[in-house]
Amino acid sequence: EGALSTALLRQNPHLRLLPVQTRDELDAVEPRQLRRARLISFASSVIVPAHILSRLGYGAYNFHPGPPNYPGWAPSHFAVYDRATSFGVTAHVMLDKVDSGPIIAIDLFDVPVATSAESLEAMAYTRMARQFFALAKPFASSPDALPVLPVQWCGHKSTRRLCAELCNSPLDITRDELER
Repeated sequence: EGALSTALLRQNPHLRLLPVQTRDELDAVEPRQLRRARLISFASSVIVPAHILSRLGYGAYNFHPGPPNYPGWAPSHFAVYDRATSFGVTAHVMLDKVDSGPIIAIDLFDVPVATSAESLEAMAYTRMARQFFALAKPFASSPDALPVLPVQWCGHKSTRRLCAELCNSPLDITRDELER
């Protein structure tokens, strides 16, 4: 939170930042404050409800630690399971349906052979931070919506339940499946 806030304040020292980390903290923000606000979510697990999104005067954006073909929960885990050779991060407009909004930035990279989910996630967070710093100026200094790319979300949206099922290995699992 500190480095991200600093990046925004460097671009516009007159910004008033209100960091929130939980749904309860978000719900406590006054509606009049929301009308003069832009929400920026950085890899948060908080799902912002439609009534909050509709009240934001300057929109809401999310930084997702996966490319458009890995929407949803724990994308690095599913990419490793799929033996993906490329991965990336995505910045997008937030809509009430998770990881479905128009995409404003993508950063793709090659996945080194035998990369673990944890290593892939660390690579993604580094790229996501760079992406945030690159977008700090328009976020901090312009009330306009950021331009969108002609790219759509695709692929199966992962969930917490799917991730738990993936981790729940049967006793007769094959060696190949266990390694994945």
